[in-house]
Amino acid sequence: MVRTMKKTVSVLLSALFLCSGCSFARAAETDEPLLCREAEDWNALFDRRGRLTPGWLAADGIYTVKTEENKAVFIFSDTLIGKSDETGKPKNAAMANHSAAVLRGTQPLPQHMTYYFGANGARWDTGNLFGGRYWLFDCVYLSHTLYILAFEPNETWKPRNVRLISVPVVNGTPDFSRYSVQEASPALCLWPSDGSYCYAFGQGITDHSQIDGYVYIYGYKDPLQSFESRDLLVSRIKAEDFGDFTKLRYWNGEDWCHEIERAADIAENVSCEMSCTRIADGPLKGKYILVYMHACNSGDLMYALGDSPIGPFSEPVKFFTAPENGQPAANGMDTLYAYNAKAHPALSPEGALLVSYNVNSSGEQYTTDYHPRFIYLSLTPGEEPSQQRTVSRLQAFLQKVLRFILRFSKRH
Repeated sequence: MVRTMKKTVSVLLSALFLCSGCSFARAAETDEPLLCREAEDWNALFDRRGRLTPGWLAADGIYTVKTEENKAVFIFSDTLIGKSDETGKPKNAAMANHSAAVLRGTQPLPQHMTYYFGANGARWDTGNLFGGRYWLFDCVYLSHTLYILAFEPNETWKPRNVRLISVPVVNGTPDFSRYSVQEASPALCLWPSDGSYCYAFGQGITDHSQIDGYVYIYGYKDPLQSFESRDLLVSRIKAEDFGDFTKLRYWNGEDWCHEIERAADIAENVSCEMSCTRIADGPLKGKYILVYMHACNSGDLMYALGDSPIGPFSEPVKFFTAPENGQPAANGMDTLYAYNAKAHPALSPEGALLVSYNVNSSGEQYTTDYHPRFIYLSLTPGEEPSQQRTVSRLQAFLQKVLRFILRFSKRH
């Protein structure tokens, strides 16, 4: 009996070693690309066809952050509110500038998703959740408060200014009736007098406070004569100072400086919205991954790897092309385009990143067109996301069996 059990333990240890080898052997192969696949489960969450009761139908500009009580907050920009028929055609619909949602858990279950729109999130009108004409940049959760950076566009869709919206969070859910809006900060948005560029910060936020005490806020240098070419910038602020943006500092390529105009480019041709995520496990553990869409709305999703939240970053790699780009819109008159890719680490499974991008058209929006699309991006080079999760589940199962056998052997 004892000999048989020892043999079983030996076999299990060998299996665990081989499974681990699947990951560790990949660690040296970082020149292999990161692979992806469509996330049908998350795509289905935003299928809002056949909504007979007025409510949230579709949106773009999606960002997410985890709070507490195993909840995640979604914030959206332009939001379609009303009814829809079975084809996704809106009925008696209106467009708000922004909205929000709260998901219980991290699984894309419609019954666990609550949408907030209208004044103070009351859901009885089609107005803006935060009153003003704001489009929402990224958000961060600190000290029981949801902080959202928001911009007001000018007539050419450049950011006129950037403001901070603060929302108290109770039991994981923002209390949208108690939000406050801070005055526009020149530390977050500046138009130099020469009229060549504008500088805007907030398109991505990385909470690094558990590692070095800082929150990193990404921005862009936006050429005023072009809509597509933006260069990525980065700033940082101590987590306890968040909101006092006089203490924001900008990376100038060598050090942190006070002047927004001296911020150095760390990546080129990024989209209006993006993300920088620290990889927490696997062969790329400790690396940082930028995710964005090349030139804003090209349809080409890119990633680049770096050793810190300020880079330097590798040459960008195209890992997915949005199939919707250039396709006919459901309204039968317009053409679809894709834009603004980013990762959602708060909703990502082990070993992969959940990535979204937006789809839009210039005419009447159908819910089947106008909603975020999702894909899983593996964080193990050369390995598809589904394969990696299978290995992880097998490792976990073998570890449970091994622990059970070891406990059993000690008793006998």
